[in-house]
Amino acid sequence: MIEAQAQMCTPGKIAWVAERPPVHGGHGPEAYDDAVLRFHVNKGFSTKQWHRSIDMLRENGLRVKTYLLFKPPFMSEGDALELTSKWVSEVAPLSEDVSVNPMNIQRGTIVDRLYRNREYRPPWLWSLVEMLERTHDDIAESGARIIVHPTAGGRPRGAHNCGSCDADVGAAIERYSVSADIREFANLDCQCRGVWRAEVHSDLYLPAPMGTGRDRRGSAVDLCRAP
Repeated sequence: MIEAQAQMCTPGKIAWVAERPPVHGGHGPEAYDDAVLRFHVNKGFSTKQWHRSIDMLRENGLRVKTYLLFKPPFMSEGDALELTSKWVSEVAPLSEDVSVNPMNIQRGTIVDRLYRNREYRPPWLWSLVEMLERTHDDIAESGARIIVHPTAGGRPRGAHNCGSCDADVGAAIERYSVSADIREFANLDCQCRGVWRAEVHSDLYLPAPMGTGRDRRGSAVDLCRAP
């Protein structure tokens, strides 16, 4: 696996890589939307440049792995679910593998600062389940494989739910990445699923670009105190 940003790929470099098979070309646009790439991810290249690099990989007989970021900073839970589901369906026909990486909080970053100021929350595990259910048919039709491995899943700084169901939901997501069997999610449920649905609905219908959700863990009194 060789990973590179799209703007750094040239015909000469890709041809050199192709002489050393078997190789996958890993590209992390993180988002399949120029506005999100510019204002949320600050990636440094456009979707047009990404397409150009994918064409070069294809012309040299290389496999393509595409990375997407679920819920980048300055994005609500509802928007993350809607947009990432759309992106997965759009990039799957262009990729052998699609890896969706849920945002996690790393210390010393802008996202960490937003998180400590209660202006950003990592995604719900329920959102990942919903995204996989929405895109299952498109992924199967494209022949691509989707991989979701939540870093720090179930912990406050990673994708998480209420704490009671995290282990079961996280394990089902991991199993689906291997089996591609939608039945992995058949028996999942928890009281917090209703809270998640309400948050997603509010995010999509209220003018709150940063989202309307609240912390899912801890004392209700502590959550009302200043950071």
